[in-house]
Amino acid sequence: MIAAIEGLDKPVVAALHGTALGGGLELALGCHARIAAPGTRMGLPEVTLGLLPGAGGTQRLPRLIGTAAALDIITSARQVPAAQAQELGLIDAMAQGDLTADAIALAETLAGQAPRRTRDLPAPAPDLDAAQALKATLARKLPGQIAQATAVDVVTDGLAQPFDHGMAVDARAFWR
Repeated sequence: MIAAIEGLDKPVVAALHGTALGGGLELALGCHARIAAPGTRMGLPEVTLGLLPGAGGTQRLPRLIGTAAALDIITSARQVPAAQAQELGLIDAMAQGDLTADAIALAETLAGQAPRRTRDLPAPAPDLDAAQALKATLARKLPGQIAQATAVDVVTDGLAQPFDHGMAVDARAFWR
């Protein structure tokens, strides 16, 4: 479903409010733009359950905000406030009034332009030394928990390949 939305030729804008966590945020990552109401929080908390973000978050999030910030969000499971999400590039705009009206206005602004597909954004080159250091830190802080270290591997391994291959890395790790 996310790939189908991402592939549409008409702009799709995710209007976020409250909390957009896990699959909800991953769905928004597949949209062409994201707008959030003030007070919205976003995150990928799957590692707290011993899982990975399984709907492309490991491949789309780094393309939007960079590898280091994405790994922080994925491995910490922290919720990012809307203002910080905008600074990172996770959302494109903050609603100034009515969220729905502002989302429609953003979509109208994007109409007629080629959709910005997250999958087509350049993959940032992962810093493998930083990834190994993060894995060592996680092993010390969270002994016996493997989801976080696996997520680091999936992000770095996936970004080193074309998007579809990175998604295959993501899927294999999720179902392991």
